[in-house]
Amino acid sequence: MRANANRSIRFVFDSVADPYVSGRPEMPLAAVRTGAEAAGVPSGARVLELGAGTGQLTGTLLGARYDVVALEPGAVLRERATARLPTATFCPETFEEFEPEDRFDAIFSSNAFHWLDPAVGYEKAADVADALVLLWNTPFIADPDLHRRMEEEVMHPHGSTFPIEEQEVRRWVEDESAVGRDELRASGRFEEPWWHVYERRLEYTPARYLDLIGSMGAVAASLERGEILAELAPVLGSEPFEVVDLVYVVAARARRS
Repeated sequence: MRANANRSIRFVFDSVADPYVSGRPEMPLAAVRTGAEAAGVPSGARVLELGAGTGQLTGTLLGARYDVVALEPGAVLRERATARLPTATFCPETFEEFEPEDRFDAIFSSNAFHWLDPAVGYEKAADVADALVLLWNTPFIADPDLHRRMEEEVMHPHGSTFPIEEQEVRRWVEDESAVGRDELRASGRFEEPWWHVYERRLEYTPARYLDLIGSMGAVAASLERGEILAELAPVLGSEPFEVVDLVYVVAARARRS
C-alpha cells in the first residue's frame, strides 16, 4: 500500500492491544505461501517480520514452518503475541533500529510496512534480506446497506474517508496498492514485483467488529474513539454478519549488487 504521509500515530496500537487480539483476523496461509513462492522464499527459511502486532501474521508464518524473528516495539502488543506464540522470537526494536547479525531469507510484514518511510524501508529491506513479502487486508461489511449506514451515520461524521460503496472499496485497494508498487519500484532495490488480491469471507459478531474498528489506527488515535464505538454499536445490531476481506499481497526479490 501507499506509504503513510503522516507516521506520527504508528505506535498507537499498543494502547488497543486487547481489541487488536480480538478483532484482527489471522493472515491466510494461502496468501503467505503464494507470495513466498513468487519471491523464491525456500521452505524452512529464516524470516524477519516487521510490526508483528499480536501475531496475526506470525502464527501463519510459523504454520508455514518458517523460523521467525518478529519485531514489535509495542510492549503490550509484544506481551500478547509472545503469550499466543511462544515459539517465535519477538524483539522490541523498530525496523529502523534493528541491526541483524546475519542476512535473512525474507522479510514479511502485514499491515505495517506503510508506516515506514519508503526511502528507508525498501533500502534497508534489500540490505538485510533476499526477498520481501508484504500483506495488507481491507475488511468491510458484506451487506451493502449495513456498510452504508455505518459509514454515513457514524464513521464519516467522525472524519473517515473510507469508501461507502463496495466498488469504491475495491477501486481504493487497487489504487493504493498500485501506488505502493510504484514506491517499491522507485527504490531500485527489487526486481519487478508479483502481486495478487485474495478475497475471503469471514463471520463477525457485532462485538468483535467493534474491536476491529477500535483497533484501526485512525480510530485508536482519535479522542472520539469511545464515542465512535458507542454510536456504532446500535447500528451494527445484535446478529452476526459477513465481512468481505480483501487481502493484498506483493512480493519481490532483492537485487544483489
